[in-house]
Amino acid sequence: MRKAFVLVVLVSCTSPTAPPPTGPNATITGTVVERVDAAPYSLLRLETEKGQVWVAVPKAEVPKRSKVTVKNGAVLRNFESKQSGRKFEAVVFGVLE
Repeated sequence: MRKAFVLVVLVSCTSPTAPPPTGPNATITGTVVERVDAAPYSLLRLETEKGQVWVAVPKAEVPKRSKVTVKNGAVLRNFESKQSGRKFEAVVFGVLE
């Protein structure tokens, strides 16, 4: 008897579509599509020229559709925010310019 294995791949809506630039001189500029506050951070989904990217910055009142630039980013892969109850494929942690 043969056993069949089924591999289910779940793609979260939190997956970025662009590889995030990182490093001390890297910046990410985009329009805020979504904001999730998870103290002490605000997680922002940005629409950039290269696609969507999640960033985390110290908590900030950033309204949707505002244009922001994040600098000094470091990528954290497979990030789970306990405060928001969400998992992210990749989040760039940085500061607002």
